[in-house]
Amino acid sequence: MITSVAPLLEPSATVVAAPYAPAGQVISGTSTTALAIPLGPPPIPLYIWEIIETNIGFRLGMRVRAAASDATAGTTTWIEGVITAWDETNLTMQPDLWSGFGTHTAWNINVTGQPGLTGPKGDPGATGAQGPAYGTAGTGTTIADIVLSGQPTSTFTPGQGTTHANDATLATTQFVTTSVQFSLNNTQLLGTPTAPTPATGDNDTSIATTQFVARDFAPLNNPTFLGDPKAPTPPIGDNDKSIATTEFVVTSFAPINSPVFTGDARLSVTPIATDNDTSIATTAFVKTAIAPLAPLNSPAFGGTPTAITPSLGDNSTSLATTAFVGTAIQPLAPLLNPQFTGPTVRAPTPPQTSFDSTVATTAFVKTAIVPLATLDTPTFTGFPKAPTQQQTVNDSTLATTAYVKTGLNGYQPLSSDLTALAGATGANSIYYRSSAGVWAPVQMGANVTFSGGVLSSAGGGGGSGTIAEAPADGTYWARRNDTWAAEPIQADAPSDGNDYTRSNGGWVNVTVALANYAPLAAPVFTGNARAVTPSPGDNSTSIATTAYVVTTLVGNYAPINTPTFTGVASATTPAAASNDATIATTAFVKTAISPLATKDSPTFTTAAHAPTPGAASNDTSIATTAFVTGAVSTAVGPLATSASVAATYAPLAAPTFTGDARAVTPATGDADTSIATTLFVARDFAPLASPPLTGTPTAPTPATATNNTTLATTAFVKAQGYLSPSATATISAGYTFAPFNGGTKSSGTFTPDPTVGSYQFYINGGAHTVAAPTADCAIDIMITNSASAGAITLTGFTVGSVTGDALTTTSGNIFILSIRRINSVSTYAIKALQ
Repeated sequence: MITSVAPLLEPSATVVAAPYAPAGQVISGTSTTALAIPLGPPPIPLYIWEIIETNIGFRLGMRVRAAASDATAGTTTWIEGVITAWDETNLTMQPDLWSGFGTHTAWNINVTGQPGLTGPKGDPGATGAQGPAYGTAGTGTTIADIVLSGQPTSTFTPGQGTTHANDATLATTQFVTTSVQFSLNNTQLLGTPTAPTPATGDNDTSIATTQFVARDFAPLNNPTFLGDPKAPTPPIGDNDKSIATTEFVVTSFAPINSPVFTGDARLSVTPIATDNDTSIATTAFVKTAIAPLAPLNSPAFGGTPTAITPSLGDNSTSLATTAFVGTAIQPLAPLLNPQFTGPTVRAPTPPQTSFDSTVATTAFVKTAIVPLATLDTPTFTGFPKAPTQQQTVNDSTLATTAYVKTGLNGYQPLSSDLTALAGATGANSIYYRSSAGVWAPVQMGANVTFSGGVLSSAGGGGGSGTIAEAPADGTYWARRNDTWAAEPIQADAPSDGNDYTRSNGGWVNVTVALANYAPLAAPVFTGNARAVTPSPGDNSTSIATTAYVVTTLVGNYAPINTPTFTGVASATTPAAASNDATIATTAFVKTAISPLATKDSPTFTTAAHAPTPGAASNDTSIATTAFVTGAVSTAVGPLATSASVAATYAPLAAPTFTGDARAVTPATGDADTSIATTLFVARDFAPLASPPLTGTPTAPTPATATNNTTLATTAFVKAQGYLSPSATATISAGYTFAPFNGGTKSSGTFTPDPTVGSYQFYINGGAHTVAAPTADCAIDIMITNSASAGAITLTGFTVGSVTGDALTTTSGNIFILSIRRINSVSTYAIKALQ
């Protein structure tokens, strides 16, 4: 054994280690595909094995031998031939030699050589020993009549697996077994062999007769299917020669009869605007066609629209023509200066926030005037206010506290008077306040004496009795009802510049108190303001009470006799100065009552007036100046009268409808000036989005090469020559593919979806997992590493130790991941492109 190379080298020799050459691809593989040894002579159909391993170096044109290796195969069970196709997974071979018989599920596939030429025939062998003699003379038994008994055997077996023996040679059991098995695998029937026809759906080793094929299978050329043929459903959007199943058609196309479109259904050609046939209308056609039409919701007609005149009394969604209106409104009030009759004119009650041309109902007025004071015996709350009159006024005008205080301007405040009184001189004297505002002592007469703080009278002109002196406790005391009140007199009112009045033992701010009174000029009442209810039919300036309104207003379109308004009745708001029979809108009422006094502490701005109570009145009625002086007069304030009804009828010329305009639904196929209702459109026309067509809709048949949003007719579909899902055919054209962009995968699990395409690509942006697909398919995925590429884990696949190149995370590296899932078994192979 050489343990060192040094003795073998020349002096100063240098040893250089040669690099190892890279390992080449393996050119052998295994398969578990179930295949049978051929039965007949060449030519034999192509055989296909699914190779378990990956990165195998098979090439087209190689000669290989697939040797069966399962338990039922011997060493002489194999198939040889030339590779005609190899896709890194499936190996296709054209067999030309084989040995053995039976079906096998384990194969070793290796490269083999071409069989050599047949060698020369060898010399004949030596003659064998003579066999035993059969029969002896004299026994009567001959070779032709031999009768064997027991279990005879023979050392000679005719050629196995051939048709060698077809003579009088005795056949051994080995010969029979081998020949029968060979015949099963290699029998060539001649003439017209027959067999029982298997039942429909039979799927075993029974011989298929022509009757079985003709009955249960469609020919490749012009097949005619019966029953319920099926095929795999292509993905939505498939545009090749795959057979379109009913599921594909239902999910991808609208049926000819009653189609229901989904998504954004389109036509490539928009019919011309004057088209009036069975052409399908696009949105462009509809938009152009309906441009001069009125919309269903709040249509604005131009010109002079016409419609069928409904019968008198019609109370539906039919559009009213001028003839209908002319007849129907004869008992109705005109829009201009209507004169209502009857006791119950009605209208919908507007919300209290309404301040426009809406007609005010009694409910609206009642609610609006709740905080107002009535003209007849109003009951004010809070601190009502009014304009202060001149001191010379002596009529029914309301007197304010300022009016009262102004009349007392010549008097000094009580505190000043008491101060002045305290400064008066003279003991045991009684003082009085003179008209000049000066305290002066009382002049005692003959019958009046004052002694010890008690005033005594002897009768006569000075009266009688005594008046005791007030308590001498330093507090102010006042004399009331012949006794001294035990309540001290308050001093001056607050000195804050406001006017005050004395009320119930306290000072009251006059300005604040008057803030809750309605002014005489345009008072704004609050609370439950009331007035005298005019008699029905009153057409004057009298204030309309809720009782008056309730008995005179009703209706939708108000008839002259007892109209009842519905909806939101409106009218033109009269001018603020209007004082006639015009209908008052909420805006007019709000404007008219804005200067009115509220019920709660009304503040009057001009000369406020009220009815003068009777001379004997002694209640909460407001006292006018005339009541005070005994004179009686009546002052009637301005009344809020009604305003004209707003334009609630659509004009005949270019009417503009509001709200939910309705009309009679025309008959199907109607094509005149009738107004089309939503029912007409919904019943007779399909919507642009997902139209539910009925009957048998038709359309022009597009050219065969058309590939846009044009609707495909049955003629177009039939002209395309699509493949049937239950028959085979030859594809004579090539197709291009649009690869699916899977984006960036940086985490989680990515499960390839064959329905988005057989060619896909994505960016490796981080560590993630690729799972086996959930359906049988073939998918090639190009993976490009980004700067943040991570390790890729493949799960759910059945693979051997060799799966191709390694997946690296080097930025910019590109790999092809080939995935195959056949019969629910998923495999993959990796090819690096750098």
